[in-house]
Amino acid sequence: MKLYLNATSPFSRLAVVAAKLTENLPLSLTWVEPWENPDSLLAVNPLGQIPALELDEGAISESLAICQYFQMAGQEQRLSLPQSSQEFTQLGLAKGLMELSFRFVALSRFHPQAGTLHQRSLDGVSRAVVRLNQDWHQQPWPPQTSLSQLVLLVALDYLQLRLPEQHQQVTPELTSWCAEHPLQPALQHVSLEWLATQPAVIS
Repeated sequence: MKLYLNATSPFSRLAVVAAKLTENLPLSLTWVEPWENPDSLLAVNPLGQIPALELDEGAISESLAICQYFQMAGQEQRLSLPQSSQEFTQLGLAKGLMELSFRFVALSRFHPQAGTLHQRSLDGVSRAVVRLNQDWHQQPWPPQTSLSQLVLLVALDYLQLRLPEQHQQVTPELTSWCAEHPLQPALQHVSLEWLATQPAVIS
């Protein structure tokens, strides 16, 4: 298996953490710049998006699908998949937060004059944070090594890095919950500094 990824993509980081939590995956890492549409990436994923997972029998090109495939292919499943409506709700909101945050950063880089789209993305991010705060305070989530909570942690990490003003809207209680989460060792291993070294495999 070969994972095409980028050091700054939260979707790539999500996939790598999921792989880290899966035992004995024969996985190599191939680093690309997706904005340049390299032929190697387009041959695997015609959409030109990362992460993309190349398999002997085909390819998978969506981060959540890749995470689920890792759990299916691994010898030990350490990351539980959603089982309840609450988990699916959390997963959808967290993935949406990640996508809107990433969209804002991409627009700022490539279309700095896209004022309406910029504001729409920021408004969506703020509403998502408000909803997360409300959901947590209404019924605090027990920390779990689950896909939905992993997506949430990666999304909030990315928000803190790229949109710190919006991240300040996260309540101290939810911030503490994130900091003490049992998935933090895996997230700290797959840090931005580690990703920047562009290793060939996951140690």
